[in-house]
Amino acid sequence: MGHFDAIVLGTGGAGSAALYHLARQGARVMGLDRFPGGHDRGSSHGDTRAIRISYFEAIEYIPLLRRAYTLMG
Repeated sequence: MGHFDAIVLGTGGAGSAALYHLARQGARVMGLDRFPGGHDRGSSHGDTRAIRISYFEAIEYIPLLRRAYTLMG
C-alpha cells in the first residue's frame, strides 16, 4: 500500500467530509467502510436516525428541524 497521513473509518457523510477536507489540505488519505458505497446502513439512514429539535447554536435551525421530523413520517 503506501504511506497515508490519515485513514478514516466509515465513508458516509461525516467520513467522506473528513476525507475531502484532509485531501484538500494535501494529506494522503484512505477511507475504509464495512459496506459497499451507496449502502443504507449508515447513521443517516433508518428509523434510529437522531434529530434534535433543540439547537443551542442558532434558533433559526428549529423550523428546519421540525420540518425534518415531519418528513420522517
